[in-house]
Amino acid sequence: MRYFFSVTLFVFCILAFYIGLKYIISKEKKYVESRLVAVFCFASALWSLGFGILLSEDNADIAHMGRIVGQIGVFLYMIMAQMLVCHISGCGKLMRSLFNGISYTGVVIYFFTIQRDNIEYIPSRWGMTYSFKAGIGNTLYIAYCVILAVNVVITVVYTLRSSKVKRIKAFAKKTIIVVACLGVGMMLDTVLPLLGMSAIPGSTMTQFFGVLVLHYAVLALNRSRINVQNMSEYIYYSISVPVLVYDAEEHLQIMNDAASAFLGI
Repeated sequence: MRYFFSVTLFVFCILAFYIGLKYIISKEKKYVESRLVAVFCFASALWSLGFGILLSEDNADIAHMGRIVGQIGVFLYMIMAQMLVCHISGCGKLMRSLFNGISYTGVVIYFFTIQRDNIEYIPSRWGMTYSFKAGIGNTLYIAYCVILAVNVVITVVYTLRSSKVKRIKAFAKKTIIVVACLGVGMMLDTVLPLLGMSAIPGSTMTQFFGVLVLHYAVLALNRSRINVQNMSEYIYYSISVPVLVYDAEEHLQIMNDAASAFLGI
């Protein structure tokens, strides 16, 4: 039991890094969501690595260094999750800017959460653990996690209500699973320390399952998009009517031969 959690986290670190690397070297890297998921996976790897070090150490100072690394992954993970759901939802620029902007405040809050005097490290039967001391840093951290979770849920609900595309709705439903995994986990390693109790590595363990859920959700999204795109292009290039197809950002994606000849391009 002493090294169960730390060894598991090191395995999660390797797997998350491998999944992220696959996105970087695959042809799907041209899609924004694929690049976001790649960074999301690297964030998960950092999260697992840092807290794996924390749990495996007997020295509180080295454990704290592990938490410093792990917290980079925690905040990057949450920022990428927010950016990803905003991108997939197709929500307006104002909503996207507001929610993403709130997630970016994690960059500042991070430096409050890693102050050594905010944390008390405690050896336990499952490895090094910790509890929070009263302070603005930990209060900001809890508030940030709650607000970001609410924003993600709002974005998901918006997607389910506004989107007419089944594959987008399916992606949104899977995102709810990720939020649920983190929510349950954070009761153990974020809420308990806030109450002065020793942390149990909850969200630190469940966050990797969030990676798997989003990974397979994006894979399904890419497969669906590729099939639709191939079929669409076949139709567009087969007809004699000029066709121009733009995406949501008003970038030209497809122009058939008839349009090329008609416009003299």
